[in-house]
Amino acid sequence: MRMRNRTRTPSSTARRRRCSRYHIRGGKAGTVARFTGSLPGYPDNIRYDGEGRYWIALSAGRTLEWDVLMRWPFVRKLVYMVDTYVVSVPQNLRYAGAMSVTLDGEPVTMYTDRGLAHATGWLKVGDYLYYGSLTSSYISRIDLTKSSIEA
Repeated sequence: MRMRNRTRTPSSTARRRRCSRYHIRGGKAGTVARFTGSLPGYPDNIRYDGEGRYWIALSAGRTLEWDVLMRWPFVRKLVYMVDTYVVSVPQNLRYAGAMSVTLDGEPVTMYTDRGLAHATGWLKVGDYLYYGSLTSSYISRIDLTKSSIEA
C-alpha cells in the first residue's frame, strides 16, 4: 500500500475468508481489526491501486469441500497428494477472481469467471486490471470498462 502517513495496512486470511487491518501507528498500534467480512471466496493477496480502492485476489470460491479443506490441514494435504500423484481433483472455480473494496473495506465491484481460478495478484493500470495465476505461466488482463458486478 502506497499512501502517505500510513497508519494501518490490510492483510488476508484465506482460511476464514476475510481480511484484517493491522494498525501500524497511533493509539491502536499493534492491534488487528476486521477489514472485510465474509468474502465469497478465499483471498490471496491485497493491493492498493492509488485511487481509493483495494483489490483482493480470490483464488477459489467457497464450497463445502473448500470449507472442510481449510479447516483441517491434514485433509488438505491428503487431497493435494491425491491430486498430484493419483487423479485430478475437481475444484470449485465459482467466485474466483477479483473484488474491489473501499478504504474502509466496503465492497464495490466483483470480477469473476471460471477462467480466473487460482488468481493470486491483481494490478490496476489505467482501465485494465492485470493478474497472475498460481497455475498459469503468463499474465492476463481484464478491461474494466467492459463488465463487472457492482456491489
